[in-house]
Amino acid sequence: MLDQGVQKNRIIVLFKVHMRYAGSDTQLLVDFADKDTLRKGFEETHKNHFGFVMENKTIVLLRLFP
Repeated sequence: MLDQGVQKNRIIVLFKVHMRYAGSDTQLLVDFADKDTLRKGFEETHKNHFGFVMENKTIVLLRLFP
C-alpha cells in the first residue's frame, strides 16, 4: 500500500481467524484477540448466525488472516 502512495498513518491492519466447534465443519470469521476475547467473539458470532452456543464445547482455531 505504501508503494501505491497510501500514507502510513492511513493504513490499518486487522487480524481475523477462522474458528469452529470441534466436530463441526462450519467455520466463522472472528477478530483476533486474546484467548478469552476470542472465545467470546466466536460464541457471539455463532449465536448471531445459528441462535445458540454450545457450552463447554472445544473451539478450534483454524487460520489467522492478516
